[in-house]
Amino acid sequence: MEAHAVASEAAEAHDAHPFLRLVKLSSDALPRAQAVAIVDGRRGGVSIGRDKTFTPRLRLPSMEVSKHHANIYSNSRAPIRYSVSDTGSTHGTFVCRRDRPTSTGELAALPDSSFERLSQPKHASQPYDLHHYDLLRIGLQCTVFEVHLHGTAWDVCDRQMGASACTN
Repeated sequence: MEAHAVASEAAEAHDAHPFLRLVKLSSDALPRAQAVAIVDGRRGGVSIGRDKTFTPRLRLPSMEVSKHHANIYSNSRAPIRYSVSDTGSTHGTFVCRRDRPTSTGELAALPDSSFERLSQPKHASQPYDLHHYDLLRIGLQCTVFEVHLHGTAWDVCDRQMGASACTN
């Protein structure tokens, strides 16, 4: 009985703060082998920027990315659990709402108007809630990620296996 209670508490903790997985769809800044970044909201999130730091960071070494470009972090508002904010970048942070996976062909065909810029250049943005399958673009064309929300870090995302759906 006690082992079941511990397992239930662990499951509730993961449900309270699901993991955010950023699946790279395109990037001029990241090597081909770097395809997925996992953000653990219990750890305070992650910053995105051009330079190395001692804090958790998704580093995109491109001049189109500001030194301190954006932050992704967990929030406590259910059912939305992650937000992104632009920290005053020059080339912007953009989000495109999607309700299904995006293929590479679809990504290439999406007009720029599909993406909402979070703030004007050199101005910090308000937090912007992220949803499963949203597209997150850093810079004008530098890197595009598909957002995946999962209960645990080890939930399988079929996109990683070449398919186009997620299973929890």
